[in-house]
Amino acid sequence: MISSISARVGCAAFTIALATAVGSMPIPAAGAATLPTFDAVGSWLIDGPTASNVSLQVTETQGESPSLFFFVSQQFCDAAHDQEVFRSFSGSLPEDRTIFAIGAKMSGAALNLRHVPMSGSEQRIDGCTTTAQRAVRSSGVHTHSLSSFPASILANWTATGPYHEGQPGIHAREATAFGVELSGGPLNLGDIGASGFAELRKTRLPPP
Repeated sequence: MISSISARVGCAAFTIALATAVGSMPIPAAGAATLPTFDAVGSWLIDGPTASNVSLQVTETQGESPSLFFFVSQQFCDAAHDQEVFRSFSGSLPEDRTIFAIGAKMSGAALNLRHVPMSGSEQRIDGCTTTAQRAVRSSGVHTHSLSSFPASILANWTATGPYHEGQPGIHAREATAFGVELSGGPLNLGDIGASGFAELRKTRLPPP
């Protein structure tokens, strides 16, 4: 596991240097185009007992701290209690230093987050054959919060498509992302492998 994680986030040192270079660029004068915003996006659908659906997005405007969107939903049958279980987890940006960097022309990106505050909730509905539609109408819904816990989130994006302008001021590249989530809480996905979808984006809007 450790060697797998190291390989997939091995570009961190290179991309950290790139981030330092980007951060030292001069701020444009009044009337110039706005500072660029970079996004690294990935989603995973993980087969297995918990059928996890993972969404990850990191957004960073030049000169500012990045923001994080990390959301996981799960659905599985607790056969011992004959209940369908729906879980959701979300993470917020940790207070510790966030390592996120993106390469020139969005050739790739790397993310390294430690001590990510995670929270979750769980719904249990009687009957393991419960569908999502029936769950909404069911009177036997048992909802409770899951305990908070810290997690480590690591991800690495590699561009696979050409650099192109999708909309005015927005350039993007298709990519492949590999991710890892490690925690001592009820999630602990481990190595989540290659993404089903990934993209790198740069947004720089024209001056008003």
